[in-house]
Amino acid sequence: MIRCVMVTDGDQRSALAITRSLGRAGHRVIVCASREKSLAGASRYAAERVVVPCPLDNPSAFADAITDATRRFSAEVLLPISEAALRAILPRRDSVCPCVLPFAGAETFAAVSDKSRVLDAASRLGIGVPRQCVLQSISDLAAATANLHFPVVVKPARSVADAGSSRLKFGAAHAGDHPALDKVIGDIPSEAYPILVQERVVGAGIGVFLLLWDGEVRALLRRDSTVLS
Repeated sequence: MIRCVMVTDGDQRSALAITRSLGRAGHRVIVCASREKSLAGASRYAAERVVVPCPLDNPSAFADAITDATRRFSAEVLLPISEAALRAILPRRDSVCPCVLPFAGAETFAAVSDKSRVLDAASRLGIGVPRQCVLQSISDLAAATANLHFPVVVKPARSVADAGSSRLKFGAAHAGDHPALDKVIGDIPSEAYPILVQERVVGAGIGVFLLLWDGEVRALLRRDSTVLS
């Protein structure tokens, strides 16, 4: 059965891969992006291209535009690609009905997107995690990191954080000593907190990705890498 599928974040490589895969399978793919010419939108498998606001700059306007587009094109399935897009759309999933949004609810997604909560859950299940400390503010730095060994990795608990009516995206940084850590922490805005400071782990890395539906594993992908840091 041919479906009309709407894919967001057209400039993401993952959006391009999804567009190609769905297009080759015969589905009609509508690509949404914050600019007219996007990576996935340039694919020959993109049936239509829609310009929408950036989900980071204006999450509310982005959700409004996606809702309108699902109705305009009678989209049957909506696939938000980025964390920013999911955070904007999931709390308003009723607005895109009857279009299917094949993701967990907003609260569940918020929980699994919180690195601190995920690591706590891993520890309770007996899964090894790096030694770390959690900074609620910059004033916690000296006391919290006193017993950590360098080098360390600094990352926000959430990759996408609220900043008024917009959102900010943050990545990870490395610090080899206390002066470098002070500089890294000093460059992080208050919206990024809480911050995780973890001892760096170097070695073989294995990533396992699962697609589950109603508790049943429908697909499994394992990816090995030689270095994890």
